[in-house]
Amino acid sequence: MGDSGFTRVESATRRRSCARLSRAQLRLRVADSTRVNPESPMPAYYRTEGLNQVASAFRGKPLLSAQQVEDVVAWLATLKGPQ
Repeated sequence: MGDSGFTRVESATRRRSCARLSRAQLRLRVADSTRVNPESPMPAYYRTEGLNQVASAFRGKPLLSAQQVEDVVAWLATLKGPQ
């Protein structure tokens, strides 16, 4: 299977996952996925405490602003699973 097949499978999986979660659940996963799964490889996009290996220029600053987190949540909430 080529790259496009993987992308379709990955995209379908993402749509099904997003369709099952509420906006609050999506927000928690985007802001700090380790609160749901401590082993998550996904970075915390809004958490600023307890992080390792953060350059001094970026300490205390989230990767995304609160508005950007809300924008990501709004986009994820539009994804629907197979009908």
